Amino acid sequence: MKNRLFILIVLVLVTVLSACAQGQPAASKIAQVVSSSVGSSQPFPCVSQQASSEKAESSEKKAAGEDGVILIKDKMFIAQISDICLNPKDYEGKKVKLEGLIYRSTFKNDTFYYIMRKSPGCCGNDGLTGMEFIWDGEIPADNEWVEALGVVEIIKEEGQKLPVLRLESLVVKKEHGVEFVTS
Repeated sequence: MKNRLFILIVLVLVTVLSACAQGQPAASKIAQVVSSSVGSSQPFPCVSQQASSEKAESSEKKAAGEDGVILIKDKMFIAQISDICLNPKDYEGKKVKLEGLIYRSTFKNDTFYYIMRKSPGCCGNDGLTGMEFIWDGEIPADNEWVEALGVVEIIKEEGQKLPVLRLESLVVKKEHGVEFVTS
């Protein structure tokens, strides 16, 4: 799907080339970027408002539990999602566990699902960071807080490799965790 590839390229370029007045790397709200760039809200496999300036390999090793599952927690959420998006081959086939809000986007009769957190954006706290997922079960409502466990899979679109999380479990949590992350 050309649109998914275009969105990923626009997202990476905007993330790398943009900066807020305080000098922090950030991009505007993804839906606004996509909307202004291509005229409509289109799907995007990874949503990362901030690019990690260095590979998060050490954070991956620190975050991996004894069972080898990469735990994406509050303090490294943006950095680890960014690293998965920018280095998908390094994560292919690895198990990832994360929590966040359900978000969905519909484009040309296809619905895409994401696990997201709110994050800094160019206009304050208006950003989103997260990752697309594939789940064969029932999808919870938007803004439900979930815990997800899955394997990073790379899908090929127009010759490009894009990461998605193929879920093994998706559990709605009664209590929300930290919705807004900064690193």
